[in-house]
This record gives sequence, C-alpha cells and structure tokens, in this order.
Amino acid sequence: MDSPLTTSSADARIVLLGPVSMTIAEQKVGLGSRLQRGLLAALAARAGEVVPMALIVEGLWGDQPPPTAGATLRAYVSRARAAVGRDRLVSEDGGFRLDLDPGHVDALAVEGAMPEIRSLADTDLTAAGVAARQQLARWRGDALADLRGLPFADTAAARWHQLRAELRVTAWRASLADGNHAAVLDDLRRSAEAHLEDERVIALHMVALLRDGQHAAALRTFDDLRVRLAETLGADPSNGLRRMHHRVLEHDPGLLRGDPLAAEADRLTPVPAGAPAAAGAVGPAAPSTAWGSSNLPTPLTSFIGRTAQLEMAERLLHTGRLLTITGMGGVGKTRMALEAARRQRPRSTDGPWLVELAGVADPADVGCATAQALGIGCPGEEPLAAMSAALTDRHTTLVVDNCEHVLDAVADMVAGLLAACPGLRVLATSREPLGVPGEQVMLLRPLPATAPDDPAITLFIERARLVDPDFAPTGATAEAVSRVCTALDGLPLAVELAAARLSVWAPEQMADMLDNRFAMLEGRRASGAPHHRTMASAIGWSYDPLPEGEKALLHAASSFAGGFTVATLADAMSGGVDPDLGATAAGIGRLVDKSLVAVHDGPEGRRYVVLETIREYCRERVGPEGWAALADQHLAWALRVGERIAGAYLGKDRPWTVAVEERDNFRAALVRCQASGNVAAAVHLCGDLSWSWFRLGQVTDGNRWLDGFLPEADDADLPPEDLAQAWMGRSLGAYLAGDLPTATRAVGRAAAAAERADDEVLMALTSVYLAYYEGAFGNVEVADGLVERAERHDLPGWVHAEIDMVRGQVRRAQGRTADALSNLARAREIAAEWQHSYVWASAGWIQAKVLVEARRHAEAGEVLAGVLRQLAIDGDRSSTVAGLHTMAAIAAGRGRPYEGAVLLGAVDRLGQRMGFHPARMDPIDGPVHRATVESVLPRDAVERAVGEGAAMTLREAIALAVSIGNSPSRTVSRA
Repeated sequence: MDSPLTTSSADARIVLLGPVSMTIAEQKVGLGSRLQRGLLAALAARAGEVVPMALIVEGLWGDQPPPTAGATLRAYVSRARAAVGRDRLVSEDGGFRLDLDPGHVDALAVEGAMPEIRSLADTDLTAAGVAARQQLARWRGDALADLRGLPFADTAAARWHQLRAELRVTAWRASLADGNHAAVLDDLRRSAEAHLEDERVIALHMVALLRDGQHAAALRTFDDLRVRLAETLGADPSNGLRRMHHRVLEHDPGLLRGDPLAAEADRLTPVPAGAPAAAGAVGPAAPSTAWGSSNLPTPLTSFIGRTAQLEMAERLLHTGRLLTITGMGGVGKTRMALEAARRQRPRSTDGPWLVELAGVADPADVGCATAQALGIGCPGEEPLAAMSAALTDRHTTLVVDNCEHVLDAVADMVAGLLAACPGLRVLATSREPLGVPGEQVMLLRPLPATAPDDPAITLFIERARLVDPDFAPTGATAEAVSRVCTALDGLPLAVELAAARLSVWAPEQMADMLDNRFAMLEGRRASGAPHHRTMASAIGWSYDPLPEGEKALLHAASSFAGGFTVATLADAMSGGVDPDLGATAAGIGRLVDKSLVAVHDGPEGRRYVVLETIREYCRERVGPEGWAALADQHLAWALRVGERIAGAYLGKDRPWTVAVEERDNFRAALVRCQASGNVAAAVHLCGDLSWSWFRLGQVTDGNRWLDGFLPEADDADLPPEDLAQAWMGRSLGAYLAGDLPTATRAVGRAAAAAERADDEVLMALTSVYLAYYEGAFGNVEVADGLVERAERHDLPGWVHAEIDMVRGQVRRAQGRTADALSNLARAREIAAEWQHSYVWASAGWIQAKVLVEARRHAEAGEVLAGVLRQLAIDGDRSSTVAGLHTMAAIAAGRGRPYEGAVLLGAVDRLGQRMGFHPARMDPIDGPVHRATVESVLPRDAVERAVGEGAAMTLREAIALAVSIGNSPSRTVSRA
C-alpha cells in the first residue's frame, strides 16, 4: 500500500540506470554487498509499494533459494536501515517498503515520463525529442550494471533497456524531422551495427543515409538486416520495413523531409528486450545448480545446426511455461525438443521428463501414458489429479512428444497441469499448435542445404561416417551429396536415412535415384518410432488422418512447383469460375497448422509452398492418372494467367510482373507440355509470356522455350494469332541477345502469321518492329517505308505511340534531330495518355541518346533518370540495363567518367546473368557510348571501376545512375 512520504525522504535519490547508487542530501550512501544493493534496488524499483518478502527472495535467489534466505534477507534489511534510515525502509504486511518518491528513482522517473513523451510524439515531435533527450541523460551506463545475473535485475534491466531504445528512436526521429540528419548519422550507424534486429533503428539509419546522399549504403543496410535475420532466426524483415526499403529504393520524396516514420512506426519491429514485465516487477526465478533423475534418452549422435533456434527455445522457456515446437514430419522436432530440454536441467529439481505419445492411439490414454513416464503410475483416481499432486512443489520440464494425433487430449492435460503446478514447464512437439492459453510456438524449418558448409550437408557427412568412417566427399561426390540434400529439402530425417544407405549406394547413385526417393529411403533404422523409420511413413503420419477435402486441397497444391497464393490455388481448383477464397484459405490454414504446407512471406505478399518431398509423396498417392489430371488443371491455370499477362501489355496494372512470382510454375507447365507433346498449349503460353520475358530480363529462358516449340509448330495446325505472338516474342528475345539477323527473320514469320490472322494491330506492330531493326542495320529508307505502312491500319492510340517512337529513331538516323525529338516527345505524350509505360520509357531512352549525340548531356541525364525511375517501378530489368549503359556515356559527358565505367561494369555483369548484351543489341550507339567512357580514363582506372560495378546489385546501379542524371556536371573526374 502507499503511504505519505516522511519529511526526510524528499532529499533521497536512487540511481538504477547504471551501477546502483543512492544519495541523501547529495551525500553518497554506502550500500554494502552485492545482494544488499540488490535488495535496495528491488525495493526502489517499486518505491512506495509493499514488496512481499517471498517476491524479494525469489528476485535475489531465484525459485531455489538457500534454506537461510529468509534470515539472510532480514539481516540485509537491518543493515540497509542503518545506511538509509529506519523511516525510509519499513516492514509492513509481510513485506518491506522503501518510502521514497518514485520521481527520485531515475528508472521510475523515466517510466513516469513515457506516456507524455509518447503523446507528444503524435502531436509535437520536436518537443518529444527534447523530452526524450532529457530522459536519456539519466542513464549512467547499463541499467543495474553491477547486479546483472540476479533474476529481478535481468528482468528489470531488459524492460528499461527497451525504454532507452524507444527514447533514442524518438530523439532520432525528432532530429530527422527537424532536418538534422548529419547530427545523428554516426549515432544511428553505431546503434544499427549493435542492434541490427531493431527495425526502427534500421529504418532511421536508411533514411539518414538517403538524406546524406548515400543511397547505395542505405540499401545495403536493409540487405545486412535481411541476411542477419535469415541466418540467426530464420525470419524475414517485417512488411513495414520492406515498405520502407521500397520507399528508399524509389527515392520517395516523403523520406527527404519531416518525420520518416510517420507512416511506418507501428509496423516496425523493435529490439527484443526479454519478456515483458509489469512495472517494478521483481522478476523470474533464477537457475538452481542441482537436479534429480530424468528419463531423457542419451543421444547417440551429435546435434548439428539449429544453434540459433536452440537459443531461442531456451529463451522462450525462460520467459514462458509452454513452448510447442511445430514443423512437418522429419524436420527434427523431437531431437530439437530433447536438446532444449537438456538445457533446462540446471533450473530443475528433477527431470526433465519425456512423454512419447507416438504409440498412443486412444486420446483417453494420454493421461496414463504421461503419468507412467513420470513414474507416478495410473491409479484409480484421475491421472491429472495424481500428476498435479506429484508436481505441485517440483520445478521440472515435461517434454510431450508427437501430440498431433491426440491434440485435444494433450491440450486439456497440459492446461490443467500448468494451472496446478507453478514450477512446471512444458515443451511439446506437434505438427500443429496445442491452442492452450500462454502457448508460445516455434516453427522448425528444414535445414539449409545449398552451400558446402550448410547444416544439411554437414549432417549427411557426419551420419555417413557412421557407415564409412573415412567418408570425405570431394569433386563429383561432394556435388552429388549437395544434390541429394537439396532434393530432400534439407529434412533431417530424410538426410539421415539417405546417409544410412551409403552402405548400399554411392552418393552419385543416390542422386540418380531422386525420382524414386521413397524407395531409396526405405532402409529400416534399428531404433526410433515406427513413423520415423522411413520418410514415407513419417509423412503418412500427418497425411493419413486428413479429411478427403484436405487431401484434395494438398494434392492440388502439390501440382504447383513454385508455391502459390490462396487466390492462385482457388482459381486453379475452380477452373477460374467463382473461386471459393474463404474455403481455400481455411483449408490451407489447416494444412499449415499440420505442417504439410510451409509459409513464406515475400516482397509481394504471403505465399505457400509444398516441399518437394511431400509433393512426391502426394504424386505417389494419387497415382499416374490422378497426377495427370492435376497437371492438366495446373496447365489450364497457367494458360489463364498467361492471357492476363499478355493483356497487360500497356502496363496499367502491371500484372505481367506475376511472371516473376510464378516463374517456376510456368516452367513446370511448359515441361509438362514438352513431355506430353502439347505444342498448341505451349506456343500459346510462350506467346503470352514473351512480353514479360522481354521486360523481366528472362531472355535465355524465353529463347530456349520458344526455340524448343516453334519448329514443331510448323507441323501443327495452330491459330495464326498464337503463332504471330510467339514469333514476335522470339524476335524480341533475339534483339535483346544482340542477334539482329534472327530478330529480323522472326518478325518476318510473325508478320506472315499476322496477315493470315487478319489482325491489324499485329500487322502494324510487326511492321514497326521490322522498321526498328532495318534502322539499326542502317537501311533508313526501308525503315521509313515500313513506318508509313504501319500507319495505314485502323489502330488504337497506343499503337500510334509505338509508331511515333520508331519514326523518331528513323528521323534521328536521317540526321533530322529536331524532328526526331518532336516525334519522340509525341510518342511519350500518347503513351502517357494510354499508360503505356514501356513506350514512354523506351522513347525517353532514345530521346536521351539523341540529346547525347547533340552534346546536351545535362538534359539527357535528366530525361534518362526519370526513365530509370519508372522502369524500376515497373520491374523492367532489360530496359533498365540498356538505360544504364546509355547513362554511362552521359556520366562521361558530365565530367564523371569513373562513375560511367562503374555503370559499364554493372551492365556487363547484370546483362551476362540475363543473356542480354546491350552493345550488340544497340550496334550503333553501344560501342560509341562505351568508347566515350573508356577513352578518357587510364586503363587501370577503367579496370578498377568495372570491377567495382560488377559487384553492384541492380538497385545500387539504378541509384548511382539516377544520382548522375540529376546532379550538376563536373569539370574534373575521379580516376
């Protein structure tokens, strides 16, 4: 209870935000030993309130205090009274109270100021920043720095650390809002390096770097966070930070002034600071140093990987009392739980105890099985009552393994035990959560399996050495091991079963058997639950109990090679007619809960994936005819989506970018067409996808597919409009690859098909494309005639934009610069009206080249910077790389040849990855622009700059190019 302050208490102050200290009348008070200082700090953390003696004991010694703790505590109280005054430390209602104004305890003063600061942050950020800096000045180092390790101190310090982080963020936001990014840039850098997981700090650091002109560094800050989260927690940045990253990427003007977090603060994840605690809470139990018996099995093999997840499990069990490890069959939940349970031994009076439920078929037997595992037996009374009575005063951990098939019974039992036994912690493994209040869930994913030192490959090698102690794969054998582990999705059980078969097959043979993986993995293990002895039975443990509707949903999902969304799957299953999104979402949710479908949150939203091993299992279960029907359903979906992509040529909604997300699914559909000889469907799909292949830089992919199907199309009776579209796609692919003769021949085939189809738009476009190519060959008069011929058709306005664009290129080749610029300006104007972003950007690119030729580099740079920004929004990789190549020449013309050479290095590397060669694609301007850069730099400087550019990402290269285009010219270059 609260009581009035004594007169003498008003001059007493305590510091908790640093090493603990106290002053009375500005004179420092000696506080004695560490535990005596801990006593005063624990009372000061709840100044003016009665703190029960039992809570103080637990806060100082944990939940296993020594027998003399009570007497020792009273002695400390007596000594503390002598130091601080009897009127300040009083006994009351079975506890003690420090009679002190909370405002005279620095940590409580900060807590008291937080509501006003948070309110100000919404109304007057400058004032909030001033108030935040005033409170930050109270810290004298890390909170309770000399008491860390005491249970209450760890909890309280974590809470105050969280407040300190919040105050810093408020102060930095205020400085940035006031335009003082330079004043906080160094502080933000240090904090971002120290707390890479605090998304608020990362976001502010990105903005400060952006405002300082360090755009590439701002983007790298996000990439560092993404890698760190993936490596340590298997997580991705939040949607809020991904949105902030996109805004930085696009140079969002809203980030260049004002409060950068105005729209994102609530969506960003702050630095974790331990479990939340009530203000002034004394804290959780500390570990004991002794434990009793346990029935955990002794591990026979080493535990590989999962270090970050194991540490997370330990933290979660420290802050809560129920942790459920979920994941698909074979992912290693049991082994993970056992390793985590072993780490609980120091905090247990006995145990941990393992309850294996895999062999329990009847939910009514769960209680007895658990009681027997605990050595309690199963008497006539209810097992729950017997277990509760036995565990009431014990501090132990109960591992309940394989709960999914008796989930409700386990949930009821665990809820009852946790309510009755305050010292009990439960660690469960299940394909889905228990659904008990207070449950914390940790999803266990497969092991990484790509790099040579990834855990899945290390696991294979370690387990293989149990069969062959000298196993040390190199060369082709190491490559085969990597292929096997990747194909098995990094599932520990599958990897271990494969390694165990080394006595029968070499890794190279295993790699060749991946199409029959379940036969390869049938080897029986001498030990382990029956459902763990083969991979198929491990999956069947989850699959067999599914209702028929969920099995059908899983089968349909398995036909998607590259993952899917709820809308995608619903569309496929409904044939595109009235898809039932609600029912599909609910079904997918249940499959996710059962760990048969995995979830991935990507930049474009949430997608779902069926791992390859489960896909193969479903394929075997449905049989050849069932799988063929699912493949047909998937192909019909792909054709519908392809048509929507082709219909998005004008770019109004840009659904053609779906081709990035669904690339693996389209590839799977085309592979099935190839296998079944369905040339008509393949040509139709390739024609629809060709526009997206062109813009997304999927040049090699597109050309390969078209070259595979188009020769067969000559012998098939296909719709001429499909052939025209496919041949135009092949023409575009050849153009990007720098093969103008093939591009010209292909567009000729497209023109013939367009004539047969009597499609005026297709006929006009083929004439326009052919005119562009003839102009590139120098046949200007032929090109001019083709443009005139294209205009004779009855055409929509957007086609006239294409015609004016090519006419501008032809006028330029004729030396008519003013006419060229006029035609290109008109093309961009029409394109803007029709939201034809590709022609708007392409005409701008040609316009920039005309201006470069006229030595108007500043204007060219400004035009091309705008083009590159739009192309980045569109996701158009091919046109972007062509624009970067031209910007290199502009950089040289503006006195920045070194940056131009950097861009050339980026173009070389990025184009190589796409199968796109700007210099060959642009045979007139490409070599000239490159020579413009290289001729004004020493050879070693060119090599250095090109190497620097080769290491850049596309985003970094765009950022550099835009900065060149929008910046003042220089008279001296950097070499």
